[in-house]
Amino acid sequence: RHARAGPVRAVVVRAAEGARAFCAGGDVKAIATAADPIVAGVGFFRAEYALDYLISVMEARHETMVIPLADGAAIGGGAGLMIHAAPLRVVTERAAFAFPECEIGLIPDVGFAHAMRRMTGAGAGARPQHPGLDRFLALTGARLDAAEMVRYGIATHLVPSHAVAKLEELLAATSPTAAAIRDALDDFAVAVGPPTEGGGSGWA
Repeated sequence: RHARAGPVRAVVVRAAEGARAFCAGGDVKAIATAADPIVAGVGFFRAEYALDYLISVMEARHETMVIPLADGAAIGGGAGLMIHAAPLRVVTERAAFAFPECEIGLIPDVGFAHAMRRMTGAGAGARPQHPGLDRFLALTGARLDAAEMVRYGIATHLVPSHAVAKLEELLAATSPTAAAIRDALDDFAVAVGPPTEGGGSGWA
């Protein structure tokens, strides 16, 4: 349908209306209690990883920006929907970010290590801006708040939740270029200050 309508330059991904989380991850219980958990798990993770990969290449290959707008928690697989989007990732003050896979004996998946090192400046040839953050999140399952997500490069803009509806209206009417959309986000975004002692995830 979208192909017939012409090129799609930007897609905003957000939670369903009324949902408390952006995405709280996969339904592990449904997989574990399926008639054949192996078949259910393979099918689920194949689809999940394919979607994460598609998000990561949409701009480079199809000139389509995927812009996550997290007005709630992005946890596990939900965090995977955020970390591969580029160049813009938006959160509200209600957002949170975590990979609690360690609590169920699973490693952080969905390309966590690759994406975290890219976003936080720890990739090959880059000087780490937040050395150890990826290991801290992977080993502890600690939860970052919205300000930390922006401070550490996981999100690019923090927008008040009460402004989300107006922001979406503006984005729908904005020229679908990275510069124009970034300008629109800049108009709504609030500044993020330095970390406070004892606040947030405890990592600094």
